[in-house]
Amino acid sequence: MTSQLLYKTRCPACAERGADRSGDNLGVYDDGHSYCFSCGYSSGASLSKKLGERPRRILNVPELPDDLDTEIKDPGKSWLAKYLDFPVKVLWSDSKQSLYFPLTDMSYARRYCGTDKNVPKWINYGINKETLIIIAENNLTLKEDVLVLVEDPISAYKVGHTHTYPVMPIFGSHIDLTRLARIKQLGYNKVIIWLDWDKRHYVLKPSELAQAIGMKVNVIRTELDPKELQYEEIIKILQKS
Repeated sequence: MTSQLLYKTRCPACAERGADRSGDNLGVYDDGHSYCFSCGYSSGASLSKKLGERPRRILNVPELPDDLDTEIKDPGKSWLAKYLDFPVKVLWSDSKQSLYFPLTDMSYARRYCGTDKNVPKWINYGINKETLIIIAENNLTLKEDVLVLVEDPISAYKVGHTHTYPVMPIFGSHIDLTRLARIKQLGYNKVIIWLDWDKRHYVLKPSELAQAIGMKVNVIRTELDPKELQYEEIIKILQKS
């Protein structure tokens, strides 16, 4: 079956030589591969093959701390209380000064709450291109074929608790074509991309990718992160999207 051209973008190989100033030498196709019409650069495996693969077990996930506890202590307790006023599945480690959010049997997100500036605030383990963690509360008030994309689990819990749209954390500010295609396969025809204010400029690429595979896209930009807003504010913002 012949692959179809989705869109054209800048070729990285040409760009290294100062070429492709128009930014349209590289063709991206619906089977996941790309090809440069100028220099012959190509990349990517068949998207259909990727979508058909069964999820692979992630082996490089480090062991969890021995002192993990369901009792959340400070500073984790205070940090969590700033954003959420309802219980979520989370564990605490005193030795790591971190909250641990179990996602699947082989993946979790860690939020460091200590004072060491050399430790990243968020660390995700076992998260790959096949990881889709969708939070959908009962009695949704808006269209269920729309999915809100946010950066982290806390924002996803907060937005999801408004009972508006299903929500998915993308564990950062990037989402690739493979995950977007899987989202569409699940029946979501539109995505609302709502990143934190400091990553608001990162929405262009995922917007282009989603539109390239026939999805509608809305972008939300707020000076406060989704998790920092009140429920009423979140609902009003989503109703306008």
